[in-house]
Amino acid sequence: GKEMCEKLWDGAFVYEDKETHAYTWDWAVGESNPNNAILPSKAYPENHCPSENPEMAECYTPTYEVDARVNFVESRVDAMEQHMEEALGHDEGCGTCHAIYHHKEVSSPTDFGTVQACGQYKDNACCTAETANVVHNDELYGEEYRWDRCGALSEKCQRHFVNEACLYECDVHVGKWRKHDDCFDEVAGEENKWQISGMPLKASLCDSFYEDCKNDNFCANDDTKSFFDEVTCEASQCRPFSAIYSGGKEMCEKLWDGAFVYEGNETHAYTWDWAVGESNPNNNILPTTMFPDNCPGHSPDQTACHSVLSNNDAELSGLKAENKKLHTLVETLQAQVESVVKDVAGDDNDGEGFAIAGFVVGFLALALAIIAMVVALKASKTSMNNCLKPGQGHVTLEEGAI
Repeated sequence: GKEMCEKLWDGAFVYEDKETHAYTWDWAVGESNPNNAILPSKAYPENHCPSENPEMAECYTPTYEVDARVNFVESRVDAMEQHMEEALGHDEGCGTCHAIYHHKEVSSPTDFGTVQACGQYKDNACCTAETANVVHNDELYGEEYRWDRCGALSEKCQRHFVNEACLYECDVHVGKWRKHDDCFDEVAGEENKWQISGMPLKASLCDSFYEDCKNDNFCANDDTKSFFDEVTCEASQCRPFSAIYSGGKEMCEKLWDGAFVYEGNETHAYTWDWAVGESNPNNNILPTTMFPDNCPGHSPDQTACHSVLSNNDAELSGLKAENKKLHTLVETLQAQVESVVKDVAGDDNDGEGFAIAGFVVGFLALALAIIAMVVALKASKTSMNNCLKPGQGHVTLEEGAI
């Protein structure tokens, strides 16, 4: 389906796994167009084509003020998103490690010394140097989970497995994708604090992973193709990666039992591949996606966090002010939209009515997106304050600000 949609119409469409950010052509007559709610802040081109000059008089006059205000709000939303990325997306020096296996309780700058692996996480790591020192062998997960059970992997293939282990053990953002919110697996009937699910990886990374490993031998469960589901591995079970997986998508999504998903929109996807000394690019990915609550009975010591995160107070105060202004604007715009809707309801001119109604639907989608964003901002701020000691001077968004 991916190749068919992307190539049949010469690149007109792209295959999007994240369906809340994707359009459709399939809904029933009588239902509202679901595309009205997709990417509402995506702007139309500024100018019409040179040969086109559509008659906008009927659309423009009744909605002139609302249209101008919408444009203003959109510009503020863009600025607000940039501020959020600056406040939430940098190398924070502290954060709860919500995936719990060999992890530290709290991420922090880490001196990896002469350890060869995971050095790219030195500014902020959930792993210790001792863990990083054994990610490449069976000491960390046990003999049954070695990735070289079918013989030594090529250097370029093994590099991906080492980087994946470093991502899981060291990157604080992995905790956002903990599979069980309450840290208990109902199906297995046991505690599960370690498993992650659905973390988006860059499609290009997965494709490179497949290309670098396709000729190496590996062992995975025949049915699930999961590495975890095949704890023993006889020589007769060993096959090239290319005989197990059809490509990078299947390999990333099935090898670790659903821990990752293949994401074509790489601005919304994580990576495990960057050079030591560069800042962690994952800090800028999905900054408003929330971390889960702490596992029951897990209360990590956050003493060291406040001095680091207090530097964010000024930025968060600015975001709080923007939030209040934006809330006031949304209220005003909603009142104006209600007025326009009343005009539409009493208008017998079908052409004008439909044009205005279409604008109103689009605007309402935008307003809902704005409200969702400011709610996410509040939640993001709350998540960051989880890293602060109770009673210390962190920013608190007033209830009336949302």
